[in-house]
Amino acid sequence: MGRMIKVRIPLLYHQVRRYTQAIQRECARTRRAAPAAAALAFTLAACGGGGPSGRVVEVDGFAGLVAADEPFAATVGRDILGNGGGAADAAVAMYFTMAVTLPSRAGLGGGGVCIVFDREEEAGEVIDFPPRTTSGGGVVPGNTRGMAVLHARRGSQRWEYLLSRAENRGRFSATYSRALIRDIEAAQAKLRGDAETARTLLAADSALPREGDKLEQIELVTVISGIRREGAGYFYAGPFAQRLAEASTLAGGAMTTDDVRGYTPQIAEAVKVPVGPHTAFFAPQPTYGGTAGALIWSLLTELQDYGAAGAEQRATLLAAASFAALGSPSPGNGFAEAQAVFDQGELQRLKASYRPEPAGFAGPGAAASEGAGFVVADQWGTAVACSFTMNGLFGSGRTARGTGLLLAAVDRGDTGPTSPVILANENNGEFFFAASAGGGAAGVAALSTVMLEAVAAEQPLPDAVKRGRIQASRPNGTVLIESSLSAAERAALAAQGLQVVPVERLGRVNALHCPRGLRRDPDECQVVSDPRGWGLARRAE
Repeated sequence: MGRMIKVRIPLLYHQVRRYTQAIQRECARTRRAAPAAAALAFTLAACGGGGPSGRVVEVDGFAGLVAADEPFAATVGRDILGNGGGAADAAVAMYFTMAVTLPSRAGLGGGGVCIVFDREEEAGEVIDFPPRTTSGGGVVPGNTRGMAVLHARRGSQRWEYLLSRAENRGRFSATYSRALIRDIEAAQAKLRGDAETARTLLAADSALPREGDKLEQIELVTVISGIRREGAGYFYAGPFAQRLAEASTLAGGAMTTDDVRGYTPQIAEAVKVPVGPHTAFFAPQPTYGGTAGALIWSLLTELQDYGAAGAEQRATLLAAASFAALGSPSPGNGFAEAQAVFDQGELQRLKASYRPEPAGFAGPGAAASEGAGFVVADQWGTAVACSFTMNGLFGSGRTARGTGLLLAAVDRGDTGPTSPVILANENNGEFFFAASAGGGAAGVAALSTVMLEAVAAEQPLPDAVKRGRIQASRPNGTVLIESSLSAAERAALAAQGLQVVPVERLGRVNALHCPRGLRRDPDECQVVSDPRGWGLARRAE
């Protein structure tokens, strides 16, 4: 990426008058759309009032909503919102906190995808930054540069301030959370297979750590400190890029300095699905599941009245839509049925980005969620939903020596970042729903179920998240179901000739829902972190 000129623009505060807020929003648009010298001069002149950049001011009243797969990250996001930050600011701070506290799923060595809905622009935007495999079998990380792009386009608080939360957590107070302990228990054989990883994440005798034990990652914190001081260029363009390339090559994933320096996130138009007068935004290819999620929603709302069906019928509808979107090795009937919903141009885009369930994703053992994510919405109605991946728990299990970075695994086809979703109104800029999930096809099934239950069936969000989930496994008539699915729903599936395979869980979802719109009625908003995991949801006030 070329050199980026940064101009700090004063932060919008809850207390300022309406006309001042309008000026500030125009400043933000100017920064994103026209970073030329003349435009920057205009921005500095027009936006001179309102206080210095990065100033933290406590919000009086509602500040936003946040849910994440890791509780420390959710707390940091709440604090950023509560001190005048926007959704993008909270997202950046939350991600780097997760890189310290949940490296198993969201380490600096991985990648991800974010969908952003900006109330002022009344549009959804996708920032795609997956871990990218090199010709030598190494995997270039995307998260740091992805977060830098998000901050450059939407952030308002100082980068240094946002990353200081993660650095301080890692340096002084990081402990093993329940979420990380469970991941270590599940992948302990992989961790013991690499001496550097075992030294970093296991106890001195390679025993399992306990919840609450101090988590020491000095080398990783040093890297985050460099990123805080120098920006993403520290990671991708300086001497550290050479160190990372050499360490990755020594660990078995050949990578060059040019591979690291050449990494660029993609900014893409979202896949749009009509939801009454509103629009659902999904991520397009190469993100996993965006097209599948769009198809599931359209098949069960535009072509079927999912919301009016009973619980047993909804189970069979979910199974049918899951097969159409996930279980077929080619676009098949799902696209034919979607013809009545999408115009030709949009349908062709969906076909072009279709990623069927890989052949290897075929059994209950593959159903566990291996990604992580969060959702956040601020008081001004802007929302960010992000999903991260290491392409498997703890990625490759190998640590780049001298950096503290766990290296992501090569994507096997179903481990890439799962598309989040945001529901909003493009006409008036009102935000209604956001969700993120991890776990490949399981994540897609989980996210689709929560959105259908909350939005189409109008169930309270906690009930929508708790509802038993269903996922097509392969086109041989097998469906994976959560054990919590009722006996009547199981019988309804069996009556359709489907082979039912119970599993413990299918995906983990973080979601927030404002049935009447966030700006119109924030008191009605609900935010939930999936009880299948160990995350946290918070309202910032």
